[in-house]
Amino acid sequence: MIDLNAKRQDVIAVATELFEKFVSMSKDVRSDDKKRTGIQVLVWEPGTRNLVMISAKDPSEAAKFFSIEKAVRAECNFDHSSQNSANPGKMQFAGSIALQMNEVPGFGNLNGDSILIASTSGLKEEEDVAVSIAILSEITGLTFKEVCNIVDLNDGALPDWCYNETKGYFQFLFD
Repeated sequence: MIDLNAKRQDVIAVATELFEKFVSMSKDVRSDDKKRTGIQVLVWEPGTRNLVMISAKDPSEAAKFFSIEKAVRAECNFDHSSQNSANPGKMQFAGSIALQMNEVPGFGNLNGDSILIASTSGLKEEEDVAVSIAILSEITGLTFKEVCNIVDLNDGALPDWCYNETKGYFQFLFD
């Protein structure tokens, strides 16, 4: 498996870059009624102590908690996306993405139970998902689109922008 602690700086770099990019977008491109102070990211191989948890900027206590809750909820439900069980009324949000590593090129010799989860909290739900996908892309060497395709093929729910032709303000992630 991938040594996630060895990837810590990569996770920090991707998370920080995307957080800054999203919050610096103009209001006519990205509307948001909340002040965003930072994001919390958890990357975890369930069933092991192979994990990395980082803060980009200064995430709220809630963001710190929800990054863990999303990952655990998706893992317990065997979902490739926490969006599958999202219920904002119950404070359950999207933002966690899982990859079955035997489906990732170059990792096909791994045990079929080997899963890698990235979970992000602190931005809008669809942005948290984008950060999680970008982090999995960085760690595995897959493109952003390839991660989306694997999640989609495993019935993981993805935000609408993933299926839209123009991709909205998320287009830069697909380039």
